[in-house]
Amino acid sequence: MKNETELDLKELLEILKGRIVLIITVTIMTTFISAVVSIFFISPTYETEVSIIICKQLDGGKITNSDVVMYQNLMETYKYIAGTNKVAELSAERLGNGADAKDLLKRITVTAKAGTMILNITAKSDVAVNAYKDVQAYADAFVIRATELIPDGDVKIMDNAQIPEAPVKPNVNLIIAAAFISGLLISAGFAFLLEYMNNTIVTQKDAEKYLELSVIGIIPENNLE
Repeated sequence: MKNETELDLKELLEILKGRIVLIITVTIMTTFISAVVSIFFISPTYETEVSIIICKQLDGGKITNSDVVMYQNLMETYKYIAGTNKVAELSAERLGNGADAKDLLKRITVTAKAGTMILNITAKSDVAVNAYKDVQAYADAFVIRATELIPDGDVKIMDNAQIPEAPVKPNVNLIIAAAFISGLLISAGFAFLLEYMNNTIVTQKDAEKYLELSVIGIIPENNLE
């Protein structure tokens, strides 16, 4: 059993070795094409966010546990306000660049950080500085609108956005690595398929394997000029 396993592995390695040019070519082409597409044809996506804290103004500046629980329960309300058309329209006005409120709303994501009184407003754009401007204007608009609707609440920007230095998508390194591995697997599979479909008897081993006959002699190749 062990000898059969070793023989099978040896045959597999021989097949791969015989198709090494094919494997290398397919792998290089797959990796190169993926790199070109990800770098030159996929638009980059930049992302940045603003953190907003929602608390209560108290005499003495102390916040009790009951206050924390109460405002955690209000987080969904503030989250809903942040996603309204009114906030998007106000932020579009503040941008002053002709931005469409509906399109702006599609590029904005509002999430509530679990167990806290913090909202994160995230903006995405294919231009880094646009993502920064969008999210800052949107956060300012949200603070204004939330204060109008809930005057007793205290909504403040905790962390301003930063201009993103690198896109979050596409991950070029990950794409190239995945393409390299895929190229190897595909080319290896194709090599085995070609070998399976090849019924040509070339060597003594092929004759013994497929004809199940012992070779008693070999006619040497003789090139006559």
